[in-house]
Amino acid sequence: MTAEKFEYNYECPSTLGYTKFNLTAKQKKEIFPNYKQSIGIKYVYWINDNEILVQKFDSAVVKFTYVILAPILVLVGGIPNYFEDLKNLFAQKKRGKFAVDHIYCASPKFIKIKEIIANKK
Repeated sequence: MTAEKFEYNYECPSTLGYTKFNLTAKQKKEIFPNYKQSIGIKYVYWINDNEILVQKFDSAVVKFTYVILAPILVLVGGIPNYFEDLKNLFAQKKRGKFAVDHIYCASPKFIKIKEIIANKK
């Protein structure tokens, strides 16, 4: 039995008809009360007519901290693990090492975000 190797290819949501938008910290807290408000997570929001994508990436603070703590992390996990983690951290889109939440058009959150975007224009 042979396993087929899966190759991940990131496709930017803008090429799929999504439009990028931003939310203020106050709007994030109101719409997503269960999302962590952390300096370690960078949220990227995309919208089309049917759904909203919320992509979660590690922030620059996390990347900086990981590089600064290199000697300790190498001692604890070893050089190969450190460099593999480093590749995953700095090439999240290329390697698929990020999370995505989908919010569909029937959701009250979708309607609320559509109102916010309409008021910005």
